[in-house]
Amino acid sequence: MTRSLPVRTALRLVAGARNPDQRRQSPPGRSPKVVDNVAQALRMAAVSARRCQTFIGARHRGRLARKDAPVAIAATARELACLIHTLVTRGEECVERRSRPASGAAWTAPS
Repeated sequence: MTRSLPVRTALRLVAGARNPDQRRQSPPGRSPKVVDNVAQALRMAAVSARRCQTFIGARHRGRLARKDAPVAIAATARELACLIHTLVTRGEECVERRSRPASGAAWTAPS
């Protein structure tokens, strides 16, 4: 005499048969780790913007004062990505906005 399986158990076995190597799946509630070279490069540029005396560096330091480091880095990386996208799609030149005057130089408002 053969024993029949409940429908749920049979469906689980069929679903497991479609994906025999379940070790490659990410655990529930976590997204899979994706390697994105562009995002990694933008995050590295955002981290190094902390030390440069540019408008983006000043905005990054301001974000660091208000938010956690990973959030500030992601926001600066997004700002850089938006700037690059604008430069590429519209063909506009990048005009550096001064956040504060350089030492010994008088600051004038951009016209």
